[in-house]
Amino acid sequence: MSGIRAVEVSELRANWSHELEAAAGGDVLVTGRRGAREVVLMPPDTWRDGRAVVAVNDSQCEELTSMQVRTGFRKVRQAVQRGAHVVVTVWGDVTGVLVPYEWARQVLPEIDLLESGAPSTPRS
Repeated sequence: MSGIRAVEVSELRANWSHELEAAAGGDVLVTGRRGAREVVLMPPDTWRDGRAVVAVNDSQCEELTSMQVRTGFRKVRQAVQRGAHVVVTVWGDVTGVLVPYEWARQVLPEIDLLESGAPSTPRS
C-alpha cells in the first residue's frame, strides 16, 4: 500500500480516472462529505487481503466498469454506504474497489489516523 489520503466526494468524482489509477497503484482514498467518512476506494489486492480478515458475502459484491461508476456515482456511493462492495474494472481488469468506511476501518486500522487529525499518509 502506497498511502492513505482523505478526499471529498466531489474531488473523487471530478478526478475519477486519476484517483482510480492511484488506487490501482496502491493508494487508499477515504472519501465522504463535510468531514463524515463514508466510502473507501482501495487497491484490489488490499481488498482481497481484507476479505480474509473480515468476510464479505459474494452477494454484497458488484462489478461495474469505471464509466458505470463515474456516471452513476451517487447511486454507487449510496449502495456502498448500505454495505455493497463495488469492484471497479477498466477494460476488464480490476483496478479498484469501493467499500464501506466501517469495513475498511476493520481491515486497515491506520485509517483511524485520518480521524485523529494526523496528516494523510504521503504518496510515494
